[in-house]
Amino acid sequence: MAPSSTKKTAKPEGEAGAPKKPRATKASAPKDPAGKPAKKTPAKEKVSEKETPAEAVPVATPVPVAEKPVPAKIPPAPTTSPVATPDAEGDIDESKIIQMKPPIQVRDLATKLNLKPFQLIHELMEMNVFATLNQNIEEAVAKKICEKRGFVFMAEKRKEGGGVHKVAPVVEPPKAKPVPSANLKPRPPIVTFMGHVDHGKTSLLDAIRRTKVAAGEAGGITQHIGAYTVKRGNTTITFLDTPGHEAFTAMRARGATITDIVVLVVAADDGIKPQTLEALRHAQAAKVTIMVAINKIDLPGANLDKVKGQLQELGLAPEEWGGETVVCEVSATKGTGIEKLLEMIALQSEVLELKADPNGHARARVIETQIETGRGPTATVLVQQGCLKVGDSFVCGPHQGKVKALLDDSGNMIKEAGPSVPARIIGLSGAPSPGEEVVVVGSEREARSIVEERQEAQRVTRLAAGPAAPAGVTLENLFASIAEGQKKCLRIVLKGDVQGSVEAIV
Repeated sequence: MAPSSTKKTAKPEGEAGAPKKPRATKASAPKDPAGKPAKKTPAKEKVSEKETPAEAVPVATPVPVAEKPVPAKIPPAPTTSPVATPDAEGDIDESKIIQMKPPIQVRDLATKLNLKPFQLIHELMEMNVFATLNQNIEEAVAKKICEKRGFVFMAEKRKEGGGVHKVAPVVEPPKAKPVPSANLKPRPPIVTFMGHVDHGKTSLLDAIRRTKVAAGEAGGITQHIGAYTVKRGNTTITFLDTPGHEAFTAMRARGATITDIVVLVVAADDGIKPQTLEALRHAQAAKVTIMVAINKIDLPGANLDKVKGQLQELGLAPEEWGGETVVCEVSATKGTGIEKLLEMIALQSEVLELKADPNGHARARVIETQIETGRGPTATVLVQQGCLKVGDSFVCGPHQGKVKALLDDSGNMIKEAGPSVPARIIGLSGAPSPGEEVVVVGSEREARSIVEERQEAQRVTRLAAGPAAPAGVTLENLFASIAEGQKKCLRIVLKGDVQGSVEAIV
């Protein structure tokens, strides 16, 4: 059986190649038994591999052709250029945006670009722009520098929400809100003494307070605003003493705006003078109640009728002459008429019905500031609303602080100051200008945030308006600045007891 089986299998292999194909098609198509086709198909595959060795060559040729489209898909991926530009939808990579407020200072731009200042100055010199560290450059120049570094410069404020160069919103303290009438309580009147120099304003206040402030004034002339509280029985009155010299116009204007009643002091022997008229104009502009105190009635040259006639010409006709102005005749040295003056002030305050809210965050107005040894910057303030307490955080113009201590007009420590009460604050970061508003805020962090925004706004305004900050710095401007520096300049260090005195001299 073995040799016969070998002969049968050898017959199909020994036949010619032409009849092999029809037999393969007949055996594979009609007959489909499980054993026979499985044995014959691998044999045919072997034959086909031997018979057609050249057919494998055209099959291998398309392989390198198919690999060519693969690198063709790679170039479209890196479409962005080194410089940040808007895409098809108009969006820009926010991390590549430089947001700045004009004017653009070299120092600030270097910080935004993470460059050393001298590197940026060197690049500007290559562009024929000569600028120092603290000078400004034009927006076009800043834009070129940013593009060179792969950034996009934007001078406008962006909307909230994005980018590493996000601009913080401006924070301001809350504005004063209308107080319900149920929360209002009576407060002491604020009375300001105004008038010509040497007409006895401070001496009159000394007679009321039973002190000797005038004796300590340089040359007998008041050089700053003084705030004092006087108690007579159940009546409390806050007095402001303003300078009468012509150099202290700003002080008189401030004194008139924060007062309730102005007492115009006129010397009986001198009459109406230029600073008397100026003080009257300040009081009329502030729309406050005006009273007149004719002082020095004990002098031999006193002429009361003449003074009253001058007052009538100014529209301040005395009540005894049929007018509406309260006129009191007093003598500071003799003490004559002082009690009557206080009675009339108390009566006027009752007519005005002065009230304020003693609760809530305090608001006060700076009267004077000074720098004291061992205490630093201090400010005399007059509380207008709320209650100022030790430990309160506050903002005052470009400065902030925390109330470390409160002193009354006699220098005694107090824990709080209510409406119409003057107090001296210790704990300021700097000396604010007289007239600034003190606003108590919730925390030191909030106060610091507000002050940083205010200081930045002042810096930008100063750089934009100052002569030393041109919009564009060129070589011609640099030479002009050098020529300007050839002029002789005398530098003076001026020291004063309070900020208002220095302000008047400067």
